[in-house]
Amino acid sequence: MYGADGEVAGQVADMWVDRSEMMFRYIEVALPDGSRRLLPTTFARIKKTGIEVHALLAHQFPDVPRTRSPEQITLLEEEKICACYG
Repeated sequence: MYGADGEVAGQVADMWVDRSEMMFRYIEVALPDGSRRLLPTTFARIKKTGIEVHALLAHQFPDVPRTRSPEQITLLEEEKICACYG
């Protein structure tokens, strides 16, 4: 996955599915430091060469808020994460 500066920000670790609507909502990104962050799919440009994110530079991904639970997200966490990208 690449940031707006074209630098590698991390690797895709998982995809989160909204079970009520049966669609992908988030891409879980493993950062070089070992931590993980969520990327809303609306901010991702998925291409053959990788995923591009034009909203953040690669070094800004560690600043994206984390979720308290590794398997679910609250409405407040969703708002904070989307606000970081938007």
